[in-house]
Amino acid sequence: MRTAFLILLFLALPAFAGGPGLPDGWRKPTVEELQEAWRNDCPNRCAQIAADFNGKGRAEGAFLAIHEKRKVMGLLAFVYSAPGKVQWFVLDEIKAPTSIAVMGVQLYSPGTYKMMCAVSETPCGPDGKRAFNFRLPAISYFKSESASSVFYWNERDRKFDRIWESD
Repeated sequence: MRTAFLILLFLALPAFAGGPGLPDGWRKPTVEELQEAWRNDCPNRCAQIAADFNGKGRAEGAFLAIHEKRKVMGLLAFVYSAPGKVQWFVLDEIKAPTSIAVMGVQLYSPGTYKMMCAVSETPCGPDGKRAFNFRLPAISYFKSESASSVFYWNERDRKFDRIWESD
């Protein structure tokens, strides 16, 4: 009996691990699209992450995805807005689906990080950066060996905001 339960649990885990299916028209990247060597040391090949982004106590997700019909690559994220109710956000779109080869996501744990200052922002450090405190887990979105930004949950506006880490 115990063995049967463990087998059933093992088979059910993948269904729960990814959360809800992607919105209509979007698909996850293929193994071939994620084959670059820089992804080898990256959890989930830097294509998806899970955390409680809005602080409601449920694991939510962020994914690199392709929209075949519109020919775009996107960064999508979902949060639970109410029990059993999912709200999807398209955080970024790039008009070249092949750009998925160089784009990635990683999880930022809560904490203080150095972020780029806005043009009009003062005070700003001599390096053009300032300390920014992420109260909740956030989504690091980057181009391999290039620019990176972070999407974090804005509870007041009930949406994700973006801040640049590097250009």
